Amino acid sequence: MFKRTVIAAGVLATSSVAFADVTIDIPSGVQVLVENGIDSDYSNLGFDNQDKVVLPNGESQILFRLSHIVRESGSKKTKYKSVPLVATFTAADAALTLKLPRIDTLDDGRMFDKKPSFTLSENGKPIDIKQDKLSIGFELMPDYVKEIEKYNRANNIASWQSTGAVATVAATIPVVSSTSNAEVSKVTSASVSPDAGVDTEQMLKFWFAQADSESQKAFLSWAIQNVK
Repeated sequence: MFKRTVIAAGVLATSSVAFADVTIDIPSGVQVLVENGIDSDYSNLGFDNQDKVVLPNGESQILFRLSHIVRESGSKKTKYKSVPLVATFTAADAALTLKLPRIDTLDDGRMFDKKPSFTLSENGKPIDIKQDKLSIGFELMPDYVKEIEKYNRANNIASWQSTGAVATVAATIPVVSSTSNAEVSKVTSASVSPDAGVDTEQMLKFWFAQADSESQKAFLSWAIQNVK
């Protein structure tokens, strides 16, 4: 698997485009999904975590979510994944830190999803950011790159337009990754085809188990209305 960091190093060696660093420290339990319109090679199951994001100077955008184990009731634990969150900001030669409230229980997560809040700070002082949550409806494996593209085109609160170096790299450098969202989508489509010999019921049970309580309820409502 070719990592995006290796590709970026090759670009630096062969291109006149200058890259200056804006780094963001990412706390544990936070999953970065998209960086400036580029897939972050995230896991759809939400168990990966990168502790740092490096972006060029200027205006940038990240899409991320909280994704970790929380208490559901008593000693019972479950996987919580928050609504996807959008942060758009301008910075140069800065070391930033992403800060979010502590989420220990599923109820905490539900309250956070209704009114999410977070900050990006430099030397302990919050910087100006445009923040929003990304509404994607009920999808088991959404393509977050496409979803954030649609969000940005709609001129929403935290919309971002790629320009300059970022646009050039995104347009000309293919990201090769065995875990890319596009490949996962292709595999999933092939796996559920009638000729694939896959137990569709088992697949539905598996993905249903991965969803949070609210998503499960939404799926059941949809399923009841669409029973053949």
